Amino acid sequence: MREENLVTKSIKMRKYSSYDGEISPAVANVLQRDFKADKPNEKWVTDITEFRISAGKVYQINFI
Repeated sequence: MREENLVTKSIKMRKYSSYDGEISPAVANVLQRDFKADKPNEKWVTDITEFRISAGKVYQINFI
């Protein structure tokens, strides 16, 4: 390979890290899974989903 000046493309592996950041206390579950509302705008709920793609991270936010 040196004689032909061929170079291989190598992928650097990311170092493993178990650090998850600072741990904060859990937020209180105010709704207790009771999503039924008597009037509009009484309860707002969101769902955030993280997708990893080749360009980086993408987030999908759903308002329910």
